[in-house]
Amino acid sequence: MFSTTTDKDDGVRYGGLGDEDEELERAAAAQTLTWRSGTRSRSASEMGSETYLYATPADADQMVKIRLGASSMKKPRAVRRRDGETTKQKKPKTSDIPERLRTRFCNVMVPLAREYVGTLRPWVNASAAEVQQLYLKTYPQEQGLPEDGVIDLFRTLITFRITDWRSKFGAAALNAVKAIISNNPEDLNSPELIGEYIHFELRDHEKMCPYLWREWRKDRAVRAGKFQSKLILRTFSTHLNVLVSISVSIAPSDKRPVGALILSILAVERALNMWTTGECKVPPGSLGHFSIDYWNDRTEYKNGEYKNNKKASRYFKAVDLLKDQDWDDIFKGARVYCPENTDDASQCDAVATGGSNSDDNLKLVSNHGSEAGDDEL
Repeated sequence: MFSTTTDKDDGVRYGGLGDEDEELERAAAAQTLTWRSGTRSRSASEMGSETYLYATPADADQMVKIRLGASSMKKPRAVRRRDGETTKQKKPKTSDIPERLRTRFCNVMVPLAREYVGTLRPWVNASAAEVQQLYLKTYPQEQGLPEDGVIDLFRTLITFRITDWRSKFGAAALNAVKAIISNNPEDLNSPELIGEYIHFELRDHEKMCPYLWREWRKDRAVRAGKFQSKLILRTFSTHLNVLVSISVSIAPSDKRPVGALILSILAVERALNMWTTGECKVPPGSLGHFSIDYWNDRTEYKNGEYKNNKKASRYFKAVDLLKDQDWDDIFKGARVYCPENTDDASQCDAVATGGSNSDDNLKLVSNHGSEAGDDEL
C-alpha cells in the first residue's frame, strides 16, 4: 500500500515551552520519541538538568544525554513575609488587570500578541518593549503607557496566553493525524496499515519527508507544494483562527507568520512519531508536552561527543525563502480546515495510496510546482 523503502541518497539525515496551563499542555501531549531512563520513564523535573536518556525505537541501543534548558527547571519563586515565613509567589491572573483595560486585553491585545509572536522565530516571546507597542495599539484612547507595574503584568499574562496558543498547535496536529485515519477507513483500518502510512510520511526521519510536501515522489520527479501537506495545513489553520479574531478596525501585520508555520511543522512531526506503532502512544509527564525543551534546538551528547540538534532552526532558511505565491497557497489551503469549512475538510483528507510498496503507483493529486527536483527544502 504505502511505500516504506528508503534510498539513502534521496535525503539528508538530520539530528536532532511551557508556563501557563498544565492541563492544556498535557492535552497536547506527545514527543517525537519515547524517552526512557533505564527501565522507568521519568519526567524532566525528576531527572535534573543533565540526563542520560535512551531514545526508542530508532536508537534503542544508544545512550543519549540531552542538556535541557534551565527554563524547564525553574521552580516557583518564594516570597519571604515580615514574620519570616515564606510563601509561593502569587500567580498573576487576568482579574489583576485594571477593570477598564480588562476586556480589550482579552479581545484585542491577546490576539494581536499571538499574531505578532507568530511572525517571530518559534518559541520566542514578546519583549517588554514589544508588549508596550502592543499596549499602545490596543489602547489608543489611554494616551500613553499605564501606571507602574501594568506592563510587567501584561507581559506575564501575554506569555501565559502565548504558551496556550502554542499548545494548540500540538493538539491540532494530533487531531490532523486522527482525521486522516478516520477519513480513510478502507485504507487505514488496522494498526499495521496505519503504521505503514506513518512510516511513509516520516520516511525514516529523512530530510525530504513526504509530510512536508503537497506532492512527493521517491524519485524526485514530483515534489511540489513545500509545507503544504494536508497535515501541516490543517495544523496551521489553528493560527488562522487567531487572525480572524482580530478586529477589522486594526490593521493586520504585514509580516509573514514564519514562526506559526514552523510550529505547525514541528507539531506534525511530533504527532506522526506518536503513531509509528499504528496506535497513538503519548509519553508521560513533561516528555509528552509540545514545549521548548524538546522541540527547539538543543545540545545532545551522543557517541562520546556533543552535537547540536537543529530541531527547529533547520527550517528557518526554507521558510524564509517561501515566495508570496507560496504563502498565498498555504493560506488558501489552510482555510479549508477552518471551522466554517469543516465539510470541505473531510473531503481533502484522502491519503496517497497505491500498489504494495510501489512508489510509482502512489496517487499524488495536485499540480506540479517549481519545487519539483529541488534538492533543498
